[in-house]
Amino acid sequence: MNDPSNCDLPEVRQVVWSLEQVEACFSDLERHAQVYRVQIRWSQATAATAPQTTTLADALVALREQTATAVQVYYQFDEKKWCDTLMPTPDTIRVVRSVLPADHPFDGAG
Repeated sequence: MNDPSNCDLPEVRQVVWSLEQVEACFSDLERHAQVYRVQIRWSQATAATAPQTTTLADALVALREQTATAVQVYYQFDEKKWCDTLMPTPDTIRVVRSVLPADHPFDGAG
């Protein structure tokens, strides 16, 4: 069995935010980060009519209207690559933020 202390796991943080906090975060990302990709996992009812290309604005609408089951935002900030996964609940949004390896591709391959 491998020693779990030898695993190179990414740094992961979890928080619960209000929609207003997500709006502020997205605004900060637009101004201060390089956003590479926004990916929305649509609810079954929305998937057939969902746009193929998405933006932070699209993601915010999907979270607000609860037509998304999850949103992933891949971006670079402060010389690090990040992935935020946002999952709406009835009253809040759960956010899982992880630092990605420096060589992580932002083209959807990883």
